[in-house]
Amino acid sequence: MIKSLFNLFLIFILCFTALGMPLNLDLSKFSNLPDFPFDFSVADENVSYKTDIDSFSSENPTQINFQIQMQNAEIRSANPSDFSFLLDVIKNDGTRSTLDVSTLIQALPPVKISSDVSHIKNFSLNLSQKKLNLPDGTYTFKLYSTSNALEDAKPLKFDVTYFTLSTYIPAINEMAHGMMPLTLYFPDPSYYEYLVPITRFVNYNRIPLSTIVKNLREGSVSLGVASPIPNVTKLRIKKDMVLVYISKDLEKYNENPKNATFALNSFVQSLTTIPNIDKVKFFVNGKESDTLFNTYDTKTLFSKNTDVKVYLGLDANEKRLLLVPQNMAIVSEDTLIEDMITALKTAKVTGRNFENVIAPIPENITLINFSRQEDTLTLNFSKELLYAYNDRLDLQRMMLDSLLFSFTSIAGIKEIQILVEDQMTDSFGGVDLSQAQTCPKFINPEKE
Repeated sequence: MIKSLFNLFLIFILCFTALGMPLNLDLSKFSNLPDFPFDFSVADENVSYKTDIDSFSSENPTQINFQIQMQNAEIRSANPSDFSFLLDVIKNDGTRSTLDVSTLIQALPPVKISSDVSHIKNFSLNLSQKKLNLPDGTYTFKLYSTSNALEDAKPLKFDVTYFTLSTYIPAINEMAHGMMPLTLYFPDPSYYEYLVPITRFVNYNRIPLSTIVKNLREGSVSLGVASPIPNVTKLRIKKDMVLVYISKDLEKYNENPKNATFALNSFVQSLTTIPNIDKVKFFVNGKESDTLFNTYDTKTLFSKNTDVKVYLGLDANEKRLLLVPQNMAIVSEDTLIEDMITALKTAKVTGRNFENVIAPIPENITLINFSRQEDTLTLNFSKELLYAYNDRLDLQRMMLDSLLFSFTSIAGIKEIQILVEDQMTDSFGGVDLSQAQTCPKFINPEKE
């Protein structure tokens, strides 16, 4: 019986074709027939959202790029204004609000996925905390459109975290006449975990080493940091080495390992910033001692830290953002550059996740390639760099400073040329990037 129905159906088609009449069959009438060995169905006009969530920076994001994949030619030719986009803001499994984000979405150049009819329309959505007017916290966002053309598309869902960042004071190259810079290394005031370089400007004099010790002892009132070092009775210079005489009453500097380590490193890092001073030797009460800073002894010569460093962000006492250096592992230069970019995007350095620090580069920015010619390193980034921190000029400068301080710590590199998809840019963070940049002289100026 079934075979007979199928044969009649084929004869019916052949007759209409032979007569030259247009064939316009409603195949739904045959829906109760068994499956045929031929596919007479019309393909669905699929519509879906796409995005690369893995490269999306979920902490304090400024934008996300997404695509609408579609086969309908009418939809592909539509303008962004033809779509109405909404964003559900979900917190603690409940919808906090629904925002109309149509005005925060911009169209990007179209991309053809393949040679078939499937294409995508590219968009960017401004997700800055200021634009969305959201308080600090972790949210789940659900993006979708209420237009008829996109109503069947499954919403795009992703998580974000907002936390308010303090102001960053950029590194500088100039100072007032009659002043001299001191680079002082203090423990970070918030967590007492990192050693942070601070530039303090004082009246010029001819005793910079004594001035450094005096200013370390003063601490930093503006940053809320007390003195990290014990009392010093005398300083002497011997070739490339400074001899530091400290009193025998070391108290907490011998009792507390953390205080001891910060005291030692504050001394060595700060004093070796003076030209031609590469080593530091200590004496306790004018003599050699086995009880120097908890586990150290005075027979040890402590050298200047010349390791390659990556500079991450630190929010100090919620007063201001600072750059804090962390040593990188010794590897080949190409691997080092890639590892440094990863560290700047993730705050993960040589396999260690650093707590309470900020990755200066948003994770959605990609380093396309890099090259070195003599003392100039060229870094070619994806277009997302241009949108990073687009509502915070100071954070853009933090990102640039972190790149400059980090990559010029590699031996022989003096200039950094930044490109965006092989093109020079003349405006980012208030800096003209059409020229190669040198590292600023004065990091983390204590006062603006």
